[in-house]
Amino acid sequence: MRIGDTQFRVEMQPFPDTYVGMTHFSTHTVQIDPNSQSDERRRVYLHELMHVAWHEGSASPDKSRKYTEEEAIQALTPGLLKMLAENPQAVQYLSQTSK
Repeated sequence: MRIGDTQFRVEMQPFPDTYVGMTHFSTHTVQIDPNSQSDERRRVYLHELMHVAWHEGSASPDKSRKYTEEEAIQALTPGLLKMLAENPQAVQYLSQTSK
């Protein structure tokens, strides 16, 4: 997946603890636990996409800032739209339904 000039690898790799997904900005890697159910993997994938979109490819230097709901949505929307436009395969994957 990419956002602008930044490319993120998506890796299906188990976690040693209870995590099911994580975005590693230092290595531009999104890690998803392959042992999770397909519906949960899609939710986790979208969750991690939103982390990338929120920071538009690089981690925020200010982790302590608290946002109102409206501020958070306003901040997230441009990056998420950009990411979805640049990654049509992500939209296709997220649109799948389990049978």
